[in-house]
This record gives sequence, C-alpha cells and structure tokens, in this order.
Amino acid sequence: ETTVHVTYYPLQAADAERTGVSPIGRQIPDLQLYVLDALRQPVPLGVAGELYVG
Repeated sequence: ETTVHVTYYPLQAADAERTGVSPIGRQIPDLQLYVLDALRQPVPLGVAGELYVG
C-alpha cells in the first residue's frame, strides 16, 4: 500500500491551461513506479496506463 504522495511535478503557469492527460512527474526517492497496461505489461513513455507503486 501507499499513502498520499508518490510523485512530484513542479507546476508552471502554462500547466493551468493544460487539458487532457496530466504528467505524473518523478517518483519520490526510495520508490519504484511502473505504468502498466491492462495485461500488466509496461507501456511506452507517453502512453496512458495504470500506475503501480513499489
């Protein structure tokens, strides 16, 4: 399990105008993050998937 924060992304003024997919930023130290598809396979950079935290 995890709690509250697992990634961080420094916001810029232009981010307020962004619509659609949001960047997840970088993992907090000592965590591993995986973006996986429905078959639990890694997705390419920039492709939507489900976030798994280790």
